[in-house]
Amino acid sequence: MAPEPRVSDDGAPLRRSSAALARLRRLSRRRDVRREESLLLVDGPVLLADAVETGAAVVEVFVEEDSVLTAEVPAGVPVRTVASGELAKVLDVVTPR
Repeated sequence: MAPEPRVSDDGAPLRRSSAALARLRRLSRRRDVRREESLLLVDGPVLLADAVETGAAVVEVFVEEDSVLTAEVPAGVPVRTVASGELAKVLDVVTPR
């Protein structure tokens, strides 16, 4: 069972101006930042499930408010709810899987 999605501190889904999405944007666009923080971004339920299955340490999950989280998320991993359409504006991904 997937954990209860979390929202911003004011109870609303995260928007592009939030600190969490600004960090996600920076990680998406800058390989040096990902390398420095030893992080890898995966996009989509299939890649998330693959990461979990291989034992990768999942740090945080972002899901749009109108999407259903189908992948199993390890206990204790924060799931952040994002306003519709905001992830496409933030992420530098061409074809999610």
